[in-house]
Amino acid sequence: GAIGFDHIETVRELMMSSEGSGGLDLPGLRIERSFGYVLIEAPAPHPTNFNVPLLIPGRTELPGSPTSHVETRVFRASENEERYNTKNWAYVDWDRVPKPLCLRNWRPGDRYRPQGRASEKKLKHLFQEDRIHSWRRASWPVVASSRGGGENDIIIWARSFGAAANFAAESTSRNLLSIQE
Repeated sequence: GAIGFDHIETVRELMMSSEGSGGLDLPGLRIERSFGYVLIEAPAPHPTNFNVPLLIPGRTELPGSPTSHVETRVFRASENEERYNTKNWAYVDWDRVPKPLCLRNWRPGDRYRPQGRASEKKLKHLFQEDRIHSWRRASWPVVASSRGGGENDIIIWARSFGAAANFAAESTSRNLLSIQE
């Protein structure tokens, strides 16, 4: 069907709302509001989950995103090696990381304790704190240990939130894994 007056009024109400987020489907369009912004696009199929082995060392492309990738390398730390972690570049202690590692997208319920945080948090709450729009979350890259498999994997690093506190490189770390987006 075609878009009519009632559809336009519903979109206007969504745009004028001052709280929360929301979305609606119209004939041939998907409308989402998040943190005061509105996205209008052709409806996409359900987000495709991805879970691929992380190439170490190497460059792992994010499935469905030709311009995004994660690069890794392992090296022996020297005494004067800088072990500084930023949000999109992390050094983790290679000897403590549970292997093998995979690159996957964020899933509802994911939680971990980023370096510098006192406690574990759900990624959903971190998204809200950093005002990450809802439409960017489905393909959000996460490096995890695939040792536990499926629901039991352990998050090592997540885009914008950095290395997990229990695996972040320390002054005593001998072998480092660099994760860079």
